[in-house]
Amino acid sequence: MDKDLNSIEDDLVKIRDLALKSILFEVLITPKPGLVDRLDSGIHGDMNIYTFAASASTLPFYLLSFLKIGYSHSGSQEDLFTKLRKEGQRAEKAMFSETDNINTHKGMIFIFATVLGAIGFLKKEKKEITKENLAITIKELVQKNLNQDLADIKQLNNKFSTAGEKLYSTQGIRGIRGEALAGFSKILNDAVDFFLEIERNNPKISLNDQLVNLFLFVVTKIEDTNMIKKCGLAVYRQIIAEIKDFLANNLYNSLDESSLLKFKKIETRILKNNLSPGGSADMTALAIFFIQLFHGKLINKLTREYL
Repeated sequence: MDKDLNSIEDDLVKIRDLALKSILFEVLITPKPGLVDRLDSGIHGDMNIYTFAASASTLPFYLLSFLKIGYSHSGSQEDLFTKLRKEGQRAEKAMFSETDNINTHKGMIFIFATVLGAIGFLKKEKKEITKENLAITIKELVQKNLNQDLADIKQLNNKFSTAGEKLYSTQGIRGIRGEALAGFSKILNDAVDFFLEIERNNPKISLNDQLVNLFLFVVTKIEDTNMIKKCGLAVYRQIIAEIKDFLANNLYNSLDESSLLKFKKIETRILKNNLSPGGSADMTALAIFFIQLFHGKLINKLTREYL
C-alpha cells in the first residue's frame, strides 16, 4: 500500500463508516410510502428489509475504495470520475450477485462513488472538507462526463434504454445527473438545514420521526424520475403539493395519531399509483451522511434517545 495512503487510512475508514451508517439508517426510516421500511415492502414484492441488509453487506469494501481512488488519483478530474464509475460498476455487480439481480442500492452506489471520490480527492489536495469545497469538487468531477451523457441522450432519436433518458430528452428532467452537476447542493444545504431546523424547534422529536420529515422534504426538493416515469408530471406535482401541505402543517412535530391519518392519505395516493420514491430515498441517505459528516447530530440524537 502507498505509504501516504496508509497514513490516512484510519480517517478514510471513519468516513466510509459514516456512509455505510447513512445507507442503513435510510432503509430503517418508517413509514416510507411505496418503499421498503420496517413495516412492509411498499410496492416492492421482490424485496424486503433483509434484502437491503444483504445488499449493504457488499458495500463497505467499495465505499472505502471510492475514497482511496479519490485520494490516490493523479491526473484530470474527468479521469477520476471515469475510475469511480468503473469501480461503481464493480460494486453494482457485487450487489446484484448478493440479491439475485434485485436492484437495491444502484442509485446510492453512483451517489456515494461521486461524493466519496470527491472527499478523497480533497484530502489528497490537503483542502478542508467544507460544504463549499465539496460542492465545487463534485461539480468539477462530474461536469464533462455527465454533460456528455446528456448530450448523447439528445442524439438517441427516441431509442431510449431507460425512462430517465426519455424524461430528459422530452421534458428536460435531468434526474440524478442534474443533482450531481449541481454538486448535490439541494441536499448539502437545504436538506441538512431542514433537519437541523427540526432539531432546534423540537429537540425531543424521535430520530425516526425527524428522518421521516427529512425524507418527505427531500421528495419535494428533487425531481424523482422513479415517480415521474410512472404517473406523469401532472399527478407527480399533485402528490408533491400534498406532501408540502403535510410538512407545512406538521412542521417540527412528531408523528402522532392525527398526523399519521394525514400521512396515510399521501401513502394511499402513492400506492394507488404504484409509485416508489427511490431516488428520494437515495438522496435521503446522502443527506444523513452530510448531517453526520458536518454536524454529528445523529450521534447526539441516538445517545439521548436511548438514555
